[in-house]
Amino acid sequence: MTTRKFKVRTIVALLGVAFSPALLAQTQSQTAKSTAQGDIQQLDNVVVLGTRRADQTVLKSATPVEVISSRQLEESGAKNVAAALAKLVPSINFDPFSNSNNSGARPIQFRSLGPDEVLILVNGKRRHASAMLHGKASYGRGSQFVDVNNIPVSAISRIEVLRDGASAQYGSDAIAGVINIVLREADSGGELNVRVGEFTSDNRGGLEKTYSGWKGIQLGEDGFLTISAEWKDQNRTRNPYSDSRQQYFNGDPREATANRHVGSGGSADIDSKSFALNGEIGINRDVRLYGFLTYADRYSQAAGVWRRPQEDTNVRAIFPDGYAPELGTTSKDFAAALGVRFGDVDLDGAVDLSINFGQNDIDQTVTNSVNASYGKASPTQFYLGKLINTQTNVNADYTKSIPSTFAVKPLTFGAGATARTESYEIRRGDPAGYSYGGVAILDGPNAGKPAAPGVQGFTAYQPQDEGTLKRNVYGGYLSLEGQLTDKFQAGIAGRAEHYSDFGWTATGKLSARYDFTPAVAIRGTASNGFRAPSVGQMGFSNTTVTWVGGTQYDTRIFPVNHAAAQALGAKPLDPEKSTNYTIGTVIRPTSRSSVTLDLFQIDIKDRITLTDNLTGTYVRNVLTRAGYPTVQGASFLFNGLDTQTRGSISSASNSLTSPAACWI
Repeated sequence: MTTRKFKVRTIVALLGVAFSPALLAQTQSQTAKSTAQGDIQQLDNVVVLGTRRADQTVLKSATPVEVISSRQLEESGAKNVAAALAKLVPSINFDPFSNSNNSGARPIQFRSLGPDEVLILVNGKRRHASAMLHGKASYGRGSQFVDVNNIPVSAISRIEVLRDGASAQYGSDAIAGVINIVLREADSGGELNVRVGEFTSDNRGGLEKTYSGWKGIQLGEDGFLTISAEWKDQNRTRNPYSDSRQQYFNGDPREATANRHVGSGGSADIDSKSFALNGEIGINRDVRLYGFLTYADRYSQAAGVWRRPQEDTNVRAIFPDGYAPELGTTSKDFAAALGVRFGDVDLDGAVDLSINFGQNDIDQTVTNSVNASYGKASPTQFYLGKLINTQTNVNADYTKSIPSTFAVKPLTFGAGATARTESYEIRRGDPAGYSYGGVAILDGPNAGKPAAPGVQGFTAYQPQDEGTLKRNVYGGYLSLEGQLTDKFQAGIAGRAEHYSDFGWTATGKLSARYDFTPAVAIRGTASNGFRAPSVGQMGFSNTTVTWVGGTQYDTRIFPVNHAAAQALGAKPLDPEKSTNYTIGTVIRPTSRSSVTLDLFQIDIKDRITLTDNLTGTYVRNVLTRAGYPTVQGASFLFNGLDTQTRGSISSASNSLTSPAACWI
C-alpha cells in the first residue's frame, strides 16, 4: 500500500493548520492544574515515552508525542478506551462494529497500519494480546492485537501516544508507534459516573448503561492505592432491513406471511465488568515498591447469519421457521505487575526491576443452532472450545546521568535487559460441534443426501486444532541522548533480541532536534523496526463459515506448518521489518500557543497477512487428503506484502481553547 500525492497532502496539512478557525489546543499538550479559580489546561506536559530524559516535554521532544488527560477521556463522550483514542488522536481509527469472531474485542488502527503493528504499554510495561486471532473478512484480518477496552476508562490518569517507530527502544510491535496507558495515581478522593444512552432512530434499540468510579487511598506516609471499576450493560441494536429471499419451499403457504425482519443485529449484547488497582509505596528513603493489576470479564452475544427454513443446514423438525445462531463469547482478561525502583540518576544511576504477567482466556458457545448431520437428535447448544494467550515479562532498566565536557547538560544513558515467555493454547470443543453425526438430510428436495457436519454459526475447535505453542525471547538495549548545545539535541538507541523460534534481530534509532529560536524548531528521526509474528499467528487453526452471494461455504485457516498449508504454498513466517522516517517542525507563536507539523514515511517488508480463501479442484483435493472433505476453501498466514505508508499530522494549540489536530 503506497499513499501517493505526498506533497499535495503536506500543503493541505499546512493550510489546515494556518487557517484553522481555532488554533485549538493539541490533545497532547493539555493537563489539568488545580488553582483557586478552577482547572486551567496547561500547554506543555513532561513526557517519559520515547525518551529517558527527565526534562523532556511534548513541545521540546525530538519525537512527536501526544498526551491525553483523564479529563479529555471523560469529556470525549466515548464509551471505551479505543473509541476515546479515535476521537482524540487523529492518527488512530476505530470501528465499533468490526467484529473479531464475536469475542467483543475491537481493533484500533494507528497511522494506517495493522492492529498488531502498534505496541501497547500499561504503566510502561508491555501488555499482552487478546487470545482471539481475527480470522473474519473485515478490518484487521489475520491479526492478534491488544484489546485496550479491557482497561476501565475510570482507571486512567493519562494516555501517552508516541507517533514514531520505536522498536529499538521497546522491541517488537512498535512499528507504527507506542501507546502507553498510565493508570491513575490518587491517594485520596474519588468519583462515581453513570452513563445511559440508546439509538432513537429506526427503533433500533441498543440501550446502554455504564457505571464507573474510582477511589484513592493513602498508603503509609508517601504511598497510594487507587481502586477503579466499571460495569457496562449493552443491548444489541436491531437490524432495520428485511430478508427478501425465499424462505420456504415452493408452494408452502407460509411464504406469504414469513417474517422478513430476521437479519443479525448491528452490534452485540455485551455485559462487561472490569476493575484496576494501582499502588506505590516507599520501603525506605531510596527504595520504592510499585504494582498494578487489571481484570476484565466480558460476555458478548450476537446473532449469526439467518438460516432459512428451506436450507439443508436446518433441521426443520427442530426449527420449522428457520433460525439465527446465537454466538456467545466469554473473555476473561487478567494482568498484574510488581516492581521496585531504587537509586539516583545523578549519582550511581537509577534501577527499575519488574515482572509482569498477562493472560486472556476466551470461551465460546453457540446456542439456537443445530448440527444437521445429527438430525432430530441434534443438540441446540454447543461448546466451541477455549483459547488462551499468556505472556510473562521480566525487565531490568538502568538510567544514569553522565556529565559531559562537550554538552551543555549531562547526557542520559540508558540500558536494560528483558526476558519474555509467550504461549498460545487451543482447547477443543464438544464433538457435536465439529463431527459428522451420520444422519442424511431428512426432507426437502435433497432428502437422503449427506448433511453438513458441524454446528451452524461457528464450527467448534477440533482435535486437529488443539495444542500449545510457546516461545522465549531474550534481549537488551542501550541508549544515549542529551542536549549537546543550547539549540541542538540528539539521541541514539540500539536493541538486539533473540527469539527461540526464528533467531536474532537487531534495530537502531537516531533522533535529533534543532531550535533556531525559542519559537521555531525542527525535529526528525530515522530508525528500523520489526514485528515478530505472534505465537497465536504461528499456531492458530479453525474452520469458519464464509458467505458468497448468499451461499454458505466452509473454509479452514491452517497454521503454516500444517501439511495441507504447505501443499498450498505456505512457508515459515518471518518477522516484519521496517524503516521509519519522521521530520517535523514546532512553532511557538506565543508562550500559550503552538503549531506542529510532522511528516512520516514507513516502509515495511514481509508484512504478515491472511491469504484469500483459496478454492478450486486442486484445493479441494488437498483438503480431502488432509481429512476435510466437506471444507471448500483454505487460507493461511504468509509474509505477502511490502508496503510504504506516508502521511502528515498537523496540530494547532492554544491553552485557552479545546484541542484539535489534523491528519492528512
